[in-house]
Amino acid sequence: MTNLIAVPDGEGALSEGLVVEASVVARLFRVRLLEIDASLVVAPADVQGRTPAVRPRTLTRRPTIGAGLVAAERAIDEGAASLAASRAHA
Repeated sequence: MTNLIAVPDGEGALSEGLVVEASVVARLFRVRLLEIDASLVVAPADVQGRTPAVRPRTLTRRPTIGAGLVAAERAIDEGAASLAASRAHA
């Protein structure tokens, strides 16, 4: 974990910043499951203790369409066989 310290920038005016307020409510069949209220202040600042730059990942090869279908079919067949065996023993 990296600690970031934001110090007000002496060159920029606070009036160049902005405040973003957001509210999100998640409901399922009219039942409130989650409510998030957030306020974010964006202001000119110098940031100290930055994390090292993250290098973008590069793909060595492009995945081919349908490459995992054989494994998926095998997993479905194994699941069906396991379900049939458990029903036979019940």
